Amino acid sequence: MREVDSFDSRQLKSLIDEMCNLNSSFSDKESLLLQIVKSAMALLLCESGSFFLVDKITKKLCCACSVKQEFVSFGDGSHDSNAVADWVVKNKERLVFRNEASSKEFFSSVQIDDCAMYSNLVAMPFFCDGKCGGAIILYGKPGEKSFKKNDCNLLEFFLKKAGQVYSNAISYFDEKIMCTALLESKGESSADFCFVPDILEVIDEIAKTGAIVLVCGEKGTGKEIVARKIHEKSPRRAREFFMFNCSLGDVSMLDDLLAKADGSTLFFDCIENLSVPVQERLFEFIKSKTVRKRGTEDFFSADVRIIASAGKNLLKLVDEGKFISGLYYRLSVFPLNVPPLRERKAYICNLAEYFLKKSSVELGKKFRGFSEPAMNVLTNYYWPGNIRELKNAVERACIKSSSEYIQVDDFGRDFFRDDFSSDDIKTVAEEFFYEEKDKSLRNVVMKFKSFYVKKVLVESGWNQTAAGKLLGVQRTYVSRLLKDLDLR
Repeated sequence: MREVDSFDSRQLKSLIDEMCNLNSSFSDKESLLLQIVKSAMALLLCESGSFFLVDKITKKLCCACSVKQEFVSFGDGSHDSNAVADWVVKNKERLVFRNEASSKEFFSSVQIDDCAMYSNLVAMPFFCDGKCGGAIILYGKPGEKSFKKNDCNLLEFFLKKAGQVYSNAISYFDEKIMCTALLESKGESSADFCFVPDILEVIDEIAKTGAIVLVCGEKGTGKEIVARKIHEKSPRRAREFFMFNCSLGDVSMLDDLLAKADGSTLFFDCIENLSVPVQERLFEFIKSKTVRKRGTEDFFSADVRIIASAGKNLLKLVDEGKFISGLYYRLSVFPLNVPPLRERKAYICNLAEYFLKKSSVELGKKFRGFSEPAMNVLTNYYWPGNIRELKNAVERACIKSSSEYIQVDDFGRDFFRDDFSSDDIKTVAEEFFYEEKDKSLRNVVMKFKSFYVKKVLVESGWNQTAAGKLLGVQRTYVSRLLKDLDLR
């Protein structure tokens, strides 16, 4: 039995409506958090609710936003002690109070003036990227109908989808920060500036046409920014830029958005997450340019430009039978690759300096810059998390540092990823196989050796004796590796 089969018709209709609301684009994080709370309240017919998030730096729980009837308030980022939210996040479990007795039992060890206000509530952990990053609390009026198990299941189902939307949105907001940082570092004021200058000309040329574009790249590299830039430079720029959430959307949602996007651009973020029925409907639209009218069997023509992003190898998914081959070839009319941060090392210094200045203001510290070894660590690191990981690294170093210049030790060894899992290794192997022309074992081993030796040298401050000890070889052999692998 599927999870949704237990919901009644009112719940299902409300769920569809609220997922459509989440599927819209948001200009900032606060608007998205507010919509999540309001949607959760609408699903469970509540008049008030609160959203708590764990601060990524202090690791403390903060109230992100609260809604009480028509009044909305946002948290200031300070620690907000809430026993219910604290318990839910710590235990990663739901918590339900159906009467005053149950709330009094929970709060028996907590000094609280009015248990009655907590006598009818449901609190649910909020997961994002597989981690519990907060909690949402919905309040029912004391004495009114209490929350049932089915209500809790409905809220849990919705929050799973909301977590995916939130993760995608945070990636976009981080990429937006990257653009702003590079604009400021270069003294640019033009809104047309893009942080991927190598493809600026390509974007200009693509924008003039109505061709389908497939933007490829890792998570956090700026694929959505590129899609928006194409739209902003196109003849369709006067119309709204529409987004389809590939993890949540179904066929009816796709038809609705295609109708709304007539004359504009529709962006499919992470198109590899589309279900097969939605893939089939999109393929049908690309071929016929027609959209089904809601609630009927009638179709009408729609002029919609399709832009999609992919973070996985779609051709591999085609081979595995998970992606329709015809759709893949239609999308691949104009593939555009956005390189990861590690391949744009010229920007790392500018971005790091920008985040340093930003943290200086927020923390009230006067930093003058990075030490040379610290900057070498930043520019030589692999950055699997791209811009978000760089931002977090600099913020953490600023909190820890007590000098004018950020030092290598300020980053902390546990901050940079060194926990390669079997899935990571499998992904690297698959990338080599599908992207390298020379698939020989010798080529793969040499490339890995070059990367690993350089990593060890960076970690040891390019001290060949220290690097030799870590590698288990003589210093003279390290010198030979530097020459053979052409490491600088």
